[in-house]
Amino acid sequence: MKIKYYSLFILFTTLLVSCGQTSKDQTSSEEEVTVESLKVSIQEIDDSLSMLTKKKMKDPNFKIDRLVYHEGINRNKEFFETFPEDDYAKTALEKIASLYFQLQVEGEAAKWRDSILLHYPNTESKVALLEMQMSYYDFDNHNKEKLEYYLNELLSLKTLTEQQRKDYEFRLEHIDKSHSELMEMHNNDSVKVEVIQ
Repeated sequence: MKIKYYSLFILFTTLLVSCGQTSKDQTSSEEEVTVESLKVSIQEIDDSLSMLTKKKMKDPNFKIDRLVYHEGINRNKEFFETFPEDDYAKTALEKIASLYFQLQVEGEAAKWRDSILLHYPNTESKVALLEMQMSYYDFDNHNKEKLEYYLNELLSLKTLTEQQRKDYEFRLEHIDKSHSELMEMHNNDSVKVEVIQ
């Protein structure tokens, strides 16, 4: 009888060890994350969002589940955190900022745009990113210090058109005014000009 129990114990232990080993092997292969595997994962979610967006364009009542956007954000974050030195990392940051913007989570979108500017100060989309930041801190979330910072960053660029430079200098000159106060001032000036004529 003892031999029978001993044999069962050995058999049971062997099964547990082998199951544990199989589980360990599966886990290690699942945990192996590569640049390519993450890119494929991101592409899958991009394709899903593209398909859902087309559906939304055909049917305005169709609602895209916000979880799809969050899944896209998480996959791109994983890429950036795992492979920050890879060329695709910048694209991942841009996608994160864009997806938060599409979700209308402006504070997070602004935070990730700042990440792009911090990690890639010579990005070709620098003017657009700085303008979006300026706009966010001027219209949506008025913050004089941040607005002044982004205006000065824009004015430091040599690629601005003459009109852009004038617009930014004008806004900087009137930094103490909110955008609505600035519009009111502009409207009052227009009325005065019409009266004079």
